[in-house]
Amino acid sequence: MKIDRAKSIEMQPLRLISFLMFVIFVLFCCQENETEVSRDESVMSGAELAMIYCDSCHAYVPPGQLDKSTWQTVLKRMGYFMGFREEGVNPLSGLPLEEALRLEVGNVYPQSPIMSDSSWVKIQSFILREAPDTLPLPQTSTLPVTTLFKSSLEKTSLGGFPMVCMLDYDEQYQRLYLGDINGLVQELDQDLEVTNFTKMPNPIVKTIRNPQSDELYMLDIGFIDSKDLQYGAVGTTDLATFSQRTLLFEELPRPVDMAIHDLNDDQQEDIIICGFGNQVGRLSWYQKSDNQYVEHVLEWRPGAIKVEVIDLDENDSDDILVLFGQGDESLIAYVNKGKGQFERKVILRFNALHGVSDFELVDMDQDGDVDLVITNGDNGDYSQVLKPHHGIRIYINQGDFSFEEAYFYPMYGAYQCEVRDFDEDGDLDIFVSSFYPDFTSDLNQSLLYLENKGGLSFDPYQIENAHAGRWMVLDAGDLDQDGDQDIMIGAYTLGPGQIPEDLQRKWFESDNHVMILYNQTRQLSDQ
Repeated sequence: MKIDRAKSIEMQPLRLISFLMFVIFVLFCCQENETEVSRDESVMSGAELAMIYCDSCHAYVPPGQLDKSTWQTVLKRMGYFMGFREEGVNPLSGLPLEEALRLEVGNVYPQSPIMSDSSWVKIQSFILREAPDTLPLPQTSTLPVTTLFKSSLEKTSLGGFPMVCMLDYDEQYQRLYLGDINGLVQELDQDLEVTNFTKMPNPIVKTIRNPQSDELYMLDIGFIDSKDLQYGAVGTTDLATFSQRTLLFEELPRPVDMAIHDLNDDQQEDIIICGFGNQVGRLSWYQKSDNQYVEHVLEWRPGAIKVEVIDLDENDSDDILVLFGQGDESLIAYVNKGKGQFERKVILRFNALHGVSDFELVDMDQDGDVDLVITNGDNGDYSQVLKPHHGIRIYINQGDFSFEEAYFYPMYGAYQCEVRDFDEDGDLDIFVSSFYPDFTSDLNQSLLYLENKGGLSFDPYQIENAHAGRWMVLDAGDLDQDGDQDIMIGAYTLGPGQIPEDLQRKWFESDNHVMILYNQTRQLSDQ
């Protein structure tokens, strides 16, 4: 299958242009930082200094969120970001030249310290003094297994050990799209028979079916692993045969999510792309004009992990809502002011250990506006320990872009969620997967169903066969066309985490690529 580089589509942005824009932005920020008001740090405490320097990059992290031993590892890494290096240690050593250059120009690891040695010593001493010897982990109890879902470990034509990195269900056309680390993309019908497939150079992590153009849009991450190399892309293929492929964009910084929407009311569909990157990245929307795309950068920063388009302020123009991880964890709204202009509003801000990973916009309290369900359990950084603050949170809409936390359920490594009325009783339930569970204990709690009992109260249930894989991607929809909502889950065996060798070997040897949870609501109601 030959890729048509699309004579009618202008390839923007080119790598050189985007890199020069990035350099200009960094230099401007550095000049801005030089104007900070001077302060006498010699009289300040470690706590005061930690508040100042931590909050300049992300929300302040309380020392109690990690144990002393883990803090020692994290502080060493933090030192690199503040210009402190151990003698003979270069954090850029071993990186490809292109990646090292981007980090060097971006001043990710400053050549000289941004504070005095004494101030850095004070900050470290304060954190290690206040941190607990061990984290107080919640007691986990054995949960009942729900009878609402019947699990089925499906046989697929995906080869090798389970490495599913994309699973999207198209409710309208009743098609399931699967992608693996080898770049394979499959379209399956409701019987999980392959109706179309194609092979891409790199892993595809998102697909969007566009019936208006009769195309499937595919988001190519470039590298699954955390790298600052711009090998990501967006391509399309025809829905009829998957044989005609077109490259829309290339040289993107590890894109992980996208949305297609007419943002400026010109009757042409624009594209928003979350360039997660690693230490550098960008969030952009690409304005379509005839057969060309022009990039508009909304944020020069890494960590954009999920995007939704919704009219948040209810003024008949659609806004962009983006979840950011990776350092300055936050939920940001880009309020549509018309004519392609957006106003940035911080909705929620979290500390750098929060681990935000997914969110859903739903009306949980049934008062007519959208609330937020957010999972926070990303644990692939330098502090891979079980964290008691990981889990599922509900934030209730207070109006005027304000949301307040109203519910928390602890879950180690909570990673993705789907919010639907699964039991068809009139309220919204929550299904959650964990990519970083307690690998040495109860793996059956890596998949949880939270049944809504009203008043933001939920009964938790575990899922049969949850231990059969390491689950990374999921979606929901009426796969078997019986009228209720099923759940489709994909397994990804590799990835960060302290996995016992025997458990990982077991997953390597399995062919449990996909598990379907068939909803039994209609069958139970007929009994």
